[in-house]
Amino acid sequence: ISWACLWVGFFLACILASWQVYCEHRTFKARVAADVEHGGAEALSSADRTRWTFRRLLLLAMLARLISIPVMIWADPLWFQFVGDTLPEMIFATAWTLMVTFFVQLVGSATGIVTNLDASVVIQVTAYIVYTCLIVLELFNSVASVLLYALLCCIYAALLGSMAYFFPRLVTLLRPSMENHRTLVLRLYLCTFVCLGVFCGHVVVFASVVIAAPQKVYWWSNYGLLELIPSVVFLFLMNPSQNRPDRNSSDMPTDEAGKRSTPNSGTGSGSGIRRADSVGSTSSNPNNNNNHKRASSSAETTLLMKPSPSYGSAAGSN
Repeated sequence: ISWACLWVGFFLACILASWQVYCEHRTFKARVAADVEHGGAEALSSADRTRWTFRRLLLLAMLARLISIPVMIWADPLWFQFVGDTLPEMIFATAWTLMVTFFVQLVGSATGIVTNLDASVVIQVTAYIVYTCLIVLELFNSVASVLLYALLCCIYAALLGSMAYFFPRLVTLLRPSMENHRTLVLRLYLCTFVCLGVFCGHVVVFASVVIAAPQKVYWWSNYGLLELIPSVVFLFLMNPSQNRPDRNSSDMPTDEAGKRSTPNSGTGSGSGIRRADSVGSTSSNPNNNNNHKRASSSAETTLLMKPSPSYGSAAGSN
């Protein structure tokens, strides 16, 4: 009954994620078409792309776990159970790495430090190569399983340390721009605490497996508490809004003279912080440049943590 309820939970979460992915694809397709029609240079921000990729990685990881639960129960030999246990963990780790990398990129943008993300890609590719080698080695030597859980423990320990270091810096840098956005602050804190809890829990679980092999599978503590619940929380945190207007909507605020006003590239009223689209519009003053970097970073955080654009407008355009 325990694993069956967990399987149903992953099944429902996959349906929710699939629906969001489908609607988000239609929305972004409509936005790209609208930007091309109006001569826009960039349809999607880096926050849009991060949310787009993160949601799909979560869906892929949950689908892998959905398939692996029956495999872990009935598959023979044990090698299939071993793959079924660890492969979804690797995909989840990739999704969480994307989230942490975005936080690091925000801190670098706010402080004026250029962040090179190539190293993160190389590390992830290397981790998958090592994982594949250990999976193959498991066919000949059972010690490979211990090494693989040690690899997973190191991955989540690195994520935990990175999140614990960069999140306080990010909050400090963005606090002046987020004083009037209490909901955004709450989302940011909730996102961070969920990540810290997931990373810490995985480190403890994998470290205990390395020390001593478990005698039974703890379905809800290992896969429900550390995989299903955090995934559902993030799906709702990034749940698409039905009321947010499209980025290219003509319903922009007007001034008293009836002319269409231009949104501020820093903090705005009503719709929140807007992304600064042009660096050239800033002053040559160093202080103004620093403020512009912080505003751009806070704007990306807003776009990542706030819901996606309205799906209704995209559906209507098709």
